[in-house]
Amino acid sequence: MRVWQLLGYLGLLPFIGLILMSLTNVSLNSITPEQGFIFYSVCILSFLSGTLWRKDRLVKNNTTLILSNLFCLYSFACLFFPTSIALSLLVFGYIALLAVEYYLSSKNSNTLNLSYFQMRAILTFTVCALHGWAFIL
Repeated sequence: MRVWQLLGYLGLLPFIGLILMSLTNVSLNSITPEQGFIFYSVCILSFLSGTLWRKDRLVKNNTTLILSNLFCLYSFACLFFPTSIALSLLVFGYIALLAVEYYLSSKNSNTLNLSYFQMRAILTFTVCALHGWAFIL
């Protein structure tokens, strides 16, 4: 397993830990596990939006740079919604970002890394499922 794959999968641990904390009613000072889950999710979605910056050389019209910033602002805006709405919006953001990234990479077959997209699909599905679980808690 490559380092980028290991780091990708290790990134699931805070999501899982915060759900476990929610199940056991453990909180961190004045932050609830649900708030921590949303905070972490916003950070990860913002971080992932940076993947579009390397795709800009394929489009050559700054579209991906603008999309990257829009995804980042979108995730930040999720902090201001009630928990159930924020969780739903974040799920949509993860799926939309994966779709945009795949579309841009598929336009240039030289940059389509199947092992990367396989990992991203697994992680995106898992993160969305964890958001669903957090939603029902």
